[in-house]
Amino acid sequence: MSNSNSAAFDTWIKALSRKEVKKGTVLINREGTAKKSPKCPNCGSWIQHWETLSENGAPSAGNCAVVDCNGKTEDGKPAEIVGCHVMIKDDTDKKVYIAPLCTCCNNKADGTELVLSRDVTLVRANVQETCGKLAHEEDA
Repeated sequence: MSNSNSAAFDTWIKALSRKEVKKGTVLINREGTAKKSPKCPNCGSWIQHWETLSENGAPSAGNCAVVDCNGKTEDGKPAEIVGCHVMIKDDTDKKVYIAPLCTCCNNKADGTELVLSRDVTLVRANVQETCGKLAHEEDA
């Protein structure tokens, strides 16, 4: 594949992987997903997976997008932002996404509802349909 075709393919895959959600959207935490897949096999971590596909920079610590989250750990330090596995409540596609949320929100029980305090870009968690295609194309 030529460089221009490869770049166009990468842009297309990234666009298909993203979903913009609005302030007030309710996400459902998917606890236990990190045990099955503790890191993205292609990107190195789930937050790196989010950064790669969303094309957004790394979120700063303590900058969680969940209503009523102060973005701090129990000892008052800014909570690290990680790639949190979530689903969108009442969304018919039932796909799992990665959202850039703090470790405190990420560690909530499975099924916990997380209401967004601002607009957020989600990216699909399915690596075969997202970064796996990018990695495959780069190796080809």
